[in-house]
Amino acid sequence: MMGVPRSRSLLVTFDAFETLFSPRRPVHIQYAQVAREFGVHVDPEGVRESFGPAYRGLCEELPNYGKASGMTPEKWWKMLIIRTFQPLLPHSKRIPRALPPALITHFASASAYTLHPIVPALLHRLRSCPITPRHPAPTTIGIISNSDPRVPFIIRDLGVAITHYETSAPRESRAHLQDTPTDAPTSTSTSQSSTASPTDLASKFTELSTGRGRTVETRESASRRSFSAPPGTNGTVDFLTLSYDVGVSKPDKGIFEAAEKAALDVVGEGADEEWELVRRRIDEGEMVEMMEKRKRRWTGRRVHVGDEWRKDVQAAREAGWEGVLWRDDITLEEMVEKLLGPEEE
Repeated sequence: MMGVPRSRSLLVTFDAFETLFSPRRPVHIQYAQVAREFGVHVDPEGVRESFGPAYRGLCEELPNYGKASGMTPEKWWKMLIIRTFQPLLPHSKRIPRALPPALITHFASASAYTLHPIVPALLHRLRSCPITPRHPAPTTIGIISNSDPRVPFIIRDLGVAITHYETSAPRESRAHLQDTPTDAPTSTSTSQSSTASPTDLASKFTELSTGRGRTVETRESASRRSFSAPPGTNGTVDFLTLSYDVGVSKPDKGIFEAAEKAALDVVGEGADEEWELVRRRIDEGEMVEMMEKRKRRWTGRRVHVGDEWRKDVQAAREAGWEGVLWRDDITLEEMVEKLLGPEEE
């Protein structure tokens, strides 16, 4: 099996929110709890009801976290937080300036989220999958998420290392990334700005409330120290593909194409084109090979795992991948069999 290109083996990607990790408590409750520390007392149900219209309006006004307008994700989330809370307060009361940064910090860390119990063992099993005819090279693992560049904070703070990720966030946002105590990405890519709208938050209240502002120490943010784990403690993934960087969201097949390109880059086979033998013919007694340039592709199995049928399973299948539905009660052995097959038992 030596020398077999990794692109002939298994590529597995996972959705992030409600698959690899989930909120420790309902997000609207966490919003209200953090707000109380700043003297803002609101009904959590009021937060839930206020968030939806505020979110939809801001997505229409400034899609894809304001990227095409040059806005940082932090400013986008600050605007959303203000629009969520302000209708819940008396006319004369203003939102404390420190509240949005505190919420942004809280939701960019492990204090707000918990890793699914089977994830550490699952990532280990995929990494240690033996070389077989069905899987002739090591498995490549990635994440595909409809979100902005705060997912790496959460993933790494939950103890999962990411070996390759380049953010296309603005310079101001990258400065915030570099200031954080997590193992944060600091490199940049040349991805183009887009007007694609994030789609997961409206249906789930929030895929994640993200961003990075002034660090404000509260009981909630202080709790992060007890929840966080060193990156790699709970496994490693090879790459991360975000709708913010790509410019399209699941279920658009473009985000799966971007993930495939990222996987090829990881395994060192990322050239955009390669020569491919099309056909052979006999010309005056000699064999002539007809070659054409073709777009490089992952030739092994490509499997995406996520909790939403339309955006994860069906979208993956429409992109030519396999799609596997994630359930909160799924067992390790069940998921291993779905990904590796019974031969790995």
